[in-house]
Amino acid sequence: FDYSTTLNNLGNILTIRGRFEEAESLIRQSLTVCEESIGKDNSEYYKGQNTLGGLYSELGQYDRADSLYALAEQYLNQLPLNDNPDVLWNISNRAGIAVDLKNWYKALALYEQVIAGIEHTLGVDHPEYAKMIMNKALVLKNMGRYDDARLLYREAISTFRAKVGNDHPDLSVFY
Repeated sequence: FDYSTTLNNLGNILTIRGRFEEAESLIRQSLTVCEESIGKDNSEYYKGQNTLGGLYSELGQYDRADSLYALAEQYLNQLPLNDNPDVLWNISNRAGIAVDLKNWYKALALYEQVIAGIEHTLGVDHPEYAKMIMNKALVLKNMGRYDDARLLYREAISTFRAKVGNDHPDLSVFY
């Protein structure tokens, strides 16, 4: 189980570094180890599916990514939301694909779902709440709703600064 998680995490790092073939191999190996040791009916297996979906998204293979995210979401939606925030991150990943495909209305609806879930599970003062508000603002900007976007950008920056301070490196994503 820990071995599977480690393989998955390494695959994620390699994806970020652009080493896609190595990443895919490790993520698939992670899924195999997880399936053989504890089966498919657990959130760890679907985290691996989510990571593989992220790899395919990075490669521009949005249909493959979305099908993996949908599979993970189908499983994760059976779990109580407040017990498993992975549901929210999975929905956020699907919103990211909608953004990449310029499907603004779908992205907006998905981000609103994530924001509502974060409000319920982590609270409005959590840094992830601020990041999702920023993502929603980006979508609104792309929809031409500049005033709405501007208000959300301000809320996101204020929330993030209040929680982590002015010197946090992630603050740069807000500018």
